[in-house]
Amino acid sequence: MLKWGILGGLAACFATPGLAQVVAPDPGAFARNLRETRIGIMTGGPGGVYIQLGADLQGLVEKAQDGGLRVLPIVGRGSVGNLQDLLYLEYTDFALVQADVLLSIQQGDPQEFDFLKRRISYVTRLHPEIIHILAREGIRRPEDLQGKTVAVGGAGGGSAITAPVVLRDLLGVEFESSDLGPGAALNDMVSEEPDVDALVYVAGRGSPIFREFSEEMQERLREKGVGFVSLPPPPGEGAPYQPAVLRHEDYPLLVPEEEDEVSGWAVPAVLAVYNWDADNSARTRQRYGRVETFINAFFDARHELNDGPGGYNANWCDVDLGASIQGWTRLRAAQEWLNRHPRAVTQVCGVKPGGPSVILAADCRPFLDHLGRVGLRLEDLVDPYAQFERWLVANPKGCTPS
Repeated sequence: MLKWGILGGLAACFATPGLAQVVAPDPGAFARNLRETRIGIMTGGPGGVYIQLGADLQGLVEKAQDGGLRVLPIVGRGSVGNLQDLLYLEYTDFALVQADVLLSIQQGDPQEFDFLKRRISYVTRLHPEIIHILAREGIRRPEDLQGKTVAVGGAGGGSAITAPVVLRDLLGVEFESSDLGPGAALNDMVSEEPDVDALVYVAGRGSPIFREFSEEMQERLREKGVGFVSLPPPPGEGAPYQPAVLRHEDYPLLVPEEEDEVSGWAVPAVLAVYNWDADNSARTRQRYGRVETFINAFFDARHELNDGPGGYNANWCDVDLGASIQGWTRLRAAQEWLNRHPRAVTQVCGVKPGGPSVILAADCRPFLDHLGRVGLRLEDLVDPYAQFERWLVANPKGCTPS
């Protein structure tokens, strides 16, 4: 009786007007369409920034494509694990990784790096992640870490990738590695007999792990004199690092108010992509075409990611689609979009609908003359910036927006 009751209830649901039918009229064709439109993005752990960015891309691209693509953000397992999935896991086309993962592989195994360079490209540089180096009292410069024990987290994670490249390879600091995570390492550093002298943790600015402490932990941190290590300017060539500062307002307890800020480095996140050879076979041409469709939809709709609090992740406002990355090669489809839009405002938050976009268009007299010839005014346009950008593509020397 129970079985038939359940089936009867399901039948009643499917028969109710206004409810979508779950079983497709032609299941075979429906399944093929799902397979042929599927895009997989390896992201990060639950609650992290990477998985939020993957969900944002899903919403943006599926809306723009109106069902033409099925985008699946997938929980990832660190930069190295995400690259492995990008290489070998079926239906995985994109991966979010740290920009220095290739540099780390190059310095550890040049042959593996050469293999990856032929198969992995990038679409765009994403937000910068801060390289936090927190240490016990008396350790405030990189050279103070010589011979010390530094917690870098588990193998394959972002911090474990970055720490040896930054400290050992670029700053010449030899240290002993510990696989303790940041929370456990912080507790160890304030214990009576610590085994760890410092920790490296790569995360977004204002990371809660360095801000949210119990009253007891606050007292122990002050007592032990724990603070951030200050870094010199990063190398300008050959590495994807950029200067950053840790401010008192970011970490009120760990950056003293009188000190105001500590100099550091940041490493950008990257939207990596499998480099499908568009001219190799029918299958790879189909996969390349699907990736190209995704990129065009993402780039065309980029300004929608700037929709204010409560919408897409705030880190999108640190993204410039045209920015390059040391040591990486941009996928041809992404570069071709940039070539077709030489005057595009590629910063995601560079233009807001109804805001500076109207001013840019209003400053271009040839564009206004064009509108007049077709019987339109700027205020008649539903999306002035999109119209202006399309005009600039056809008239690249028509005017120079200020």
